[in-house]
Amino acid sequence: MQLKGETIMEMSKILFPVDLTGSSVKIIPYVVSMARQFKAEVHLLFVVDTMAPYHNFYVPHPSLDQIELENVKRAERLLKAFAAEHLGDYGRLKTIVLHGNRVDQIRKYVEEAGIGMIIMATHTPHGIERTLFGSVVDEILRTAPVPVLCVNSIAAGKESREQEQGDEQAYSLGEVVPQAGVKV
Repeated sequence: MQLKGETIMEMSKILFPVDLTGSSVKIIPYVVSMARQFKAEVHLLFVVDTMAPYHNFYVPHPSLDQIELENVKRAERLLKAFAAEHLGDYGRLKTIVLHGNRVDQIRKYVEEAGIGMIIMATHTPHGIERTLFGSVVDEILRTAPVPVLCVNSIAAGKESREQEQGDEQAYSLGEVVPQAGVKV
């Protein structure tokens, strides 16, 4: 039965932006459950941060552009490995690597790909990281043009902190992004 004024939501495409850490891994059962419920295609997205703020600095070879290109290529390989290991059983899957500001690229991709829902892992940045860089999840919650489901990765996961750290290292690009000061 449909309620008066009820809108039927189209959820044929679910966006799952990942940071390739244990936080993302822990919420995969929620993503797969929702995707199966809606018979949706999962778009697994990773955004490589831009180094544009540093282009005015003198940087010896290799250039920042070359480093960014290598980071994108490395991210593509890592995302495919992440998908194969953690989502290989789910057949309706698309992997995407974009380059730029994470929030801007996620919003842009939602519009361009016709995404119906975003599912994201939350993990609480602490101290200076939170103060300086805020939270991608917070910004997406405030500005996304579609519903956003945030899953607390700490509550969702049963793995220990040591396992999460192992996952972070396994999928790390190995490059420090100066803008964020963290590994992507």
